[in-house]
Amino acid sequence: MDMQPQSKNPNFIQQISSIMPHFCDKCGAKHDQGDLEFVFNDTAKAMCKLSCKNCGNMYMIHINSPMDGMLSAKRSSFKSEISAKEMNKFSGSPRIESDEILDVFNALKGIKNIEDFNKHF
Repeated sequence: MDMQPQSKNPNFIQQISSIMPHFCDKCGAKHDQGDLEFVFNDTAKAMCKLSCKNCGNMYMIHINSPMDGMLSAKRSSFKSEISAKEMNKFSGSPRIESDEILDVFNALKGIKNIEDFNKHF
């Protein structure tokens, strides 16, 4: 796994690895541990990104552990214009705060054309 998760329950992490799909649904290439990256991890739930190194296909896997020793997982397709390489470039970046988003939104309100945009940036 690329990003080592922090969890109070190490069995939960081992169980996630064991339920990971073994082959890509799109091209059939074999997945390995490096294809799975934790996006979010808590004591009883996690969200992982599974990407195929061969074709670039990506899935998000939502995992819940309602009881010790029991897992439920739901896989959903991840369609984006952002490539896996671009996504990985920013995956370790610090979290963006709500105030930062609001500042950008407010700064962009007054932009009416490309000249206005170029003045700001």
